[in-house]
Amino acid sequence: MRYLRNVPSTTSTKSEFYFDRKPDNITKYQAFKRYVCNWEDGTACNRTATSWCLLLVFYITFLFLIYGLCVSMVVVAVTAIDYFTNGTLYNVSEIINPMHP
Repeated sequence: MRYLRNVPSTTSTKSEFYFDRKPDNITKYQAFKRYVCNWEDGTACNRTATSWCLLLVFYITFLFLIYGLCVSMVVVAVTAIDYFTNGTLYNVSEIINPMHP
């Protein structure tokens, strides 16, 4: 992928583009350190603090939705088993609310 420093005009020269950029001569360890925490760009693992917060909010929301789906499926299964066995297997209220008599 080629990046541009600025918007090219019709009379632009090749030096205005980002084509001639050479990579930094750094070791693999230095590149890894820069990837983990880049103070120049203010990033950690190539993500900004805002990006990390949005990712965290997304995953917390996603996991709560999955949790709610699993709990609702258990409640539906317990209720269906109770309905089809006419309440002879166990008392549903003891399973759903074990602390309340």
